[in-house]
Amino acid sequence: MKLICSLIIAVYIGGFLSPLQAQTTSLKLADGYYLTANDGIKVYDKNQKVFFYLDKTSLIPIRHVKSTEVNRVDNLAKVRYELSSSLDAFGTSALANFSPNFDRTTNIALVINGEPLFVAGLLNKITSGRMSFSSGKLTKTEVEKMKSEIDKAIAKK
Repeated sequence: MKLICSLIIAVYIGGFLSPLQAQTTSLKLADGYYLTANDGIKVYDKNQKVFFYLDKTSLIPIRHVKSTEVNRVDNLAKVRYELSSSLDAFGTSALANFSPNFDRTTNIALVINGEPLFVAGLLNKITSGRMSFSSGKLTKTEVEKMKSEIDKAIAKK
């Protein structure tokens, strides 16, 4: 009962704080996927050069990533590379549970070593356990470096 009361109080108090006041940047983020939010933990995405807030309660820990790969996407006017991740059964279920109300404004961030590796839009509900991130701004070398960072984080767990 105390936990429920504390949560209600935290939500009630948090509702009156501005996003800047509500941020908690001193917290160490665990490696994994997070949904973005209107407030929460403020992080800086170096790729897009913007700040995002992460919902700490939406974590899918990195240990639930089974594999990653870099693929070339040729069906566009400009060749680009995508980083694909495959999740285990728990990760797949968690992602599907996060996604019932996804719309084109829903974003997910992958955090490695306490910083976002990328923040990407989710275009639809993901039930397959496979996600792909691509950006026309990133080179093959940059995408391969991201894959390497993810693989190192997975190996640590």
